[in-house]
Amino acid sequence: MNHPPPHTLRTVAGELRAASVRGPALAHEHLVLDLDHVG
Repeated sequence: MNHPPPHTLRTVAGELRAASVRGPALAHEHLVLDLDHVG
């Protein structure tokens, strides 16, 4: 019984995918805000 239920694996994979999508988007937002602030 070492294996977690399949729905847990799916949830973790989904969260990782969402984080990998959200990360660059947030970085881009911060970059745009920084450029606006400097400009």
